Amino acid sequence: MSYFARLFRGQLARQPAQVWNELAMCSAYLCADELIDDIKQAYREELIDESYVGLDEIESDIALGKDSVPSRLEADPNFQLVEDTEREMGWWACFHRVEPKAPSAPPVQFQRPGPKIGRNEPCPCGSGKKYKKCCGA
Repeated sequence: MSYFARLFRGQLARQPAQVWNELAMCSAYLCADELIDDIKQAYREELIDESYVGLDEIESDIALGKDSVPSRLEADPNFQLVEDTEREMGWWACFHRVEPKAPSAPPVQFQRPGPKIGRNEPCPCGSGKKYKKCCGA
């Protein structure tokens, strides 16, 4: 909690960001009632997105008390310890060898029917405007 308190009290840039939302949620999840004033201040400064997590949700989680934390953490799959790193990360693309593909046909070159029109040249549609302000926009 001392680390969370340091973040709330100046170690974290005081500008709205997802990290503030998560800091508030983790503080609530851990029933950090000692940080409630810091959390309320972050809401007043609009650092925490009310649509992401409301202050009422934070207060109700904190009200559950610290005795509820172990059972809540144990039941939540997002807070499980990794026991088999290979199984947990095995699906990541960086852990799979990609066989090189057979060479394909070379790309077809685009053939322009006439000369290239410059951005600042008159538009060929006859409007009198520069190409970039007319058909090239």
